[in-house]
Parts: sequence; structure tokens; C-alpha cells
Amino acid sequence: MADPYEEEIRRLAKTIATVAELAGRSVEALAASSGLPAEEIRALFDGSRKLEIVHVLALAEALHAHPAELFLVAFPRRHQRPIDARELIVKIREHHGLPVPDDDADPDDLMQ
Repeated sequence: MADPYEEEIRRLAKTIATVAELAGRSVEALAASSGLPAEEIRALFDGSRKLEIVHVLALAEALHAHPAELFLVAFPRRHQRPIDARELIVKIREHHGLPVPDDDADPDDLMQ
């Protein structure tokens, strides 16, 4: 059975490759920063290897980006969110016993 998300996975991999290129980061530099082998990164970028979340996390760190930023670039908002994202983040942070920023806090503070 074909993966119904294959197109989106490839889009995210290509987005990460483009971000790396525009940032002037070679595959070798990404490999050194991410701990992933250069050949694996090349395979991810050319689509011969399936991108997994561990790759996204490692490559985001190597690019000094938040993983959410890579997803937002690859998948810009197409429609109104059915839920309030801040409300959901607050509930998750409370559930995990993490501090909850004030209502007027910078949105980036919610991602930490």
C-alpha cells in the first residue's frame, strides 16, 4: 500500500534542502552539525530515502531553525485553524507540568 503522505514528505525534504542551500550550508556541513551521514542527507534530499522525524529534528538543529519553521515553510496555512493554537499549547504545557507564559507573552515563548 502506498504511503498517502509521500508527496508531503518529499515536499518537506525539498524545503529543508532549499533552506540549507539558501543558508549556504553544504551537505557536508549539515552532516557535521547534525550527526547524520552526508550520504543519508543526500538520499533524503533527492527522495531516495524517506524523511523521518528524527531527520527533521537533526537537520533543523543543524540549520539553527525550529522544526516548526520548516513545516510552516513547506506547508503554509491554507485555511483557518479549527482550534486556537495558543490554547492548545497552553493545555499541553499544563498537562506536562511546564510553565505557561502570560497571555501577552511573545508567541515564540510558547515554543520553548
